[in-house]
Amino acid sequence: PILLLTQPCSRSIPLLVAYDLTPAVHSAEFALEFAEFADLQNKVVPFQLEVNTGMNRNGVFYLDAGDFIRGISF
Repeated sequence: PILLLTQPCSRSIPLLVAYDLTPAVHSAEFALEFAEFADLQNKVVPFQLEVNTGMNRNGVFYLDAGDFIRGISF
């Protein structure tokens, strides 16, 4: 498996799905777009949730991670 350590731009989603790449995700919009595109291709795609644990650079704030996951689950 190849893990991308940062969330790529939305226009790369077809390549992520085609090459089975695992992106780090920190926005609900990207996560839903990624999952919807994969669903159209009849694929299940993995992702890694990027969590902000205190450095305040990128990621979902650690106290919001559970709500984030519930918000993108379908």
